[in-house]
Amino acid sequence: MGKKVVPLFREVFDEYLADTHWDKKIPDEDTCRELLFPGDEWFKEFPFHAAGFLTAEGIDREVRKMESKNHSFEKHCLAAGLSLRKVYATSLKCQALFLHKKGEFNWFFRKMELVAKRGSFLFLHAGLDDSMGQMLLKSGTKYANKAFHRNLKRRDLFSFYYSSIANTFRTKYRDADLPLTKRGVEAIHKAGIHVVVQGHINRQQGQRITIKKGLVHVEADITLDAHSRKAEGLSGFGIGATLIGKDAGIVGLSCDYPTAKVITAQDLQGIYG
Repeated sequence: MGKKVVPLFREVFDEYLADTHWDKKIPDEDTCRELLFPGDEWFKEFPFHAAGFLTAEGIDREVRKMESKNHSFEKHCLAAGLSLRKVYATSLKCQALFLHKKGEFNWFFRKMELVAKRGSFLFLHAGLDDSMGQMLLKSGTKYANKAFHRNLKRRDLFSFYYSSIANTFRTKYRDADLPLTKRGVEAIHKAGIHVVVQGHINRQQGQRITIKKGLVHVEADITLDAHSRKAEGLSGFGIGATLIGKDAGIVGLSCDYPTAKVITAQDLQGIYG
């Protein structure tokens, strides 16, 4: 995650570790660096291990991203007042908070759903690909959510992260992502899905309706996160809502846009037939 995770680490350290003896069993700075960062062997071995999961473009992109993050991550941590010892201690605390069964926020992952279908609308984080389209057509959303949780429990996070299931919360329809083609869109439509409501695409001027790969998407991420707002020069708290109804159609409300955005149910029907 690179610099994106630094504000979370800072927050967790301040909230849970700052006033404790957090450094009692944490190794020295150099050892923490070795534990946190991939070594030279990673860059040699990754393309071979990833060959069965990623396209050539995807492998090249991941290696370049890791090289960049390898060089800049420590700098971003130090700018936030975090030594690598603090980062390592915080990462262990995050595991306890989020992943352990008795962790304070374990409920979040336990109750999380990958997708939710309401009428002809599918709600998810990022997007779809051909394989997920076929899964939704043949087995439905209940099956997809169950597969999501079973894959999480397997702990084979590498194959999970690059799978069709995880593509649902990380795709941006780039060449490096799993493809959504006409065949996949047809399967999605046959599954009764005509509009995808997504987050993931950060919008600074309110919601937007767009067509991607022949599939209607509602981009509903209106920059609520405090750290994102600060980084992008947006003032105040992020406030907004996306209202969807049979009579009203879609109404987008955002504190960063002066008026409500409205598309009527009739207009929406005209978009997807």
